[in-house]
Amino acid sequence: MLNRTRIAVFLALCVFLGGVSSASAGPEKVSPLLRKYTAPSMAVAYDVRAQQQIEGVLGAAASGTGIRCLIQGDVTRAQLEALGVEVRSQAGTVFTAVIPAESILAVSDLPGMVRIEAARMVEKNLDVALAETQIEPKVHGASAPPYPVTGNTGAGILVGAVDSGFDYTHEDFRTSGGLSRFESIWDQSVATLNPPVPFNYGREWTKASLDDLTCTTTDPVGHGTHVMGIAGGNGRGTGNGYPQYQYIGVAPEASLVGVKTDYSDAGIIDGVDYIFQKATALGMNAVV
Repeated sequence: MLNRTRIAVFLALCVFLGGVSSASAGPEKVSPLLRKYTAPSMAVAYDVRAQQQIEGVLGAAASGTGIRCLIQGDVTRAQLEALGVEVRSQAGTVFTAVIPAESILAVSDLPGMVRIEAARMVEKNLDVALAETQIEPKVHGASAPPYPVTGNTGAGILVGAVDSGFDYTHEDFRTSGGLSRFESIWDQSVATLNPPVPFNYGREWTKASLDDLTCTTTDPVGHGTHVMGIAGGNGRGTGNGYPQYQYIGVAPEASLVGVKTDYSDAGIIDGVDYIFQKATALGMNAVV
């Protein structure tokens, strides 16, 4: 299992490096959002959003020790610190740092420097993920929200997750008839009671207990519910003024099975095995 922090760092570097061109000379290595801090002659025209970023994200940082930045270059921590840069993280040739405004040009002139970017706020855009990944329209079909969708919707497939638990009562995990889309949930974190065979620990909640809401398993963290929603939410629980089925997961018509893990490596492996065994018993193909 990949470390989540490493995944986050990798994705952040992809975003940063994706916008970096080959090494250039002098001030051209400094992003437009930073140039106003170097010299009046380097000021560029900013759109409203860029100006908000400068005044919001950079303004507070710039008033203190310096400006929060991302740096890419074949340079050393010592070289940066010699110019007054406060280095905070390093991943290969990429650094997060705070640079004094008066040192930006000096940093950009270091041999091996590729790019200096101002730190910028990111946004949560999960609601456009299906379009961005071209699941819509290439997988789901060309239908527009609100749904149900056409095309490949996961119908007949068992989608499983091993995670922090699942809010199985969420409307995204229930059918239009009010029944659970979960075939079962195995809670490894509780005392042994009706455990699944052959694992013999924890508690297995059956389809009947999920349908009639007598299952008492919870997701105190919320992560497992989030993950399962991305993978298989059907959109029935769309709220905040939007109609049902406005926002859905990748496989909105799949059957679901969940394992609330005890966070041991053995338990995680058992959880994956349990899901595939459940799929075999149901005569279904599974994705975990």
